Amino acid sequence: MQRFALARYIFLVVIFWGVVLCLRAVCTNFASLMVVRFALGALEGAVTAGFVLVTARWYQRDEQATRTAFWYIGNAVAQMEAVPLHMA
Repeated sequence: MQRFALARYIFLVVIFWGVVLCLRAVCTNFASLMVVRFALGALEGAVTAGFVLVTARWYQRDEQATRTAFWYIGNAVAQMEAVPLHMA
């Protein structure tokens, strides 16, 4: 990632991520779904690493740990499911 322009790298990975996400609609069996899920995981790992690199380039050394923690907290919050109204 450090050898290429970071903005282009993240742009391309996010575009591929979207394409692979759209491929989930054409999965017809478990094996194809697992291949797509594996590709999504690999691309998500690349995006996360890219965002950490952006944080490392943008913020000072003493701010990086806090900012990176916010990235991970944001991921965790985004993955939480909403509680249905009848359960609340």
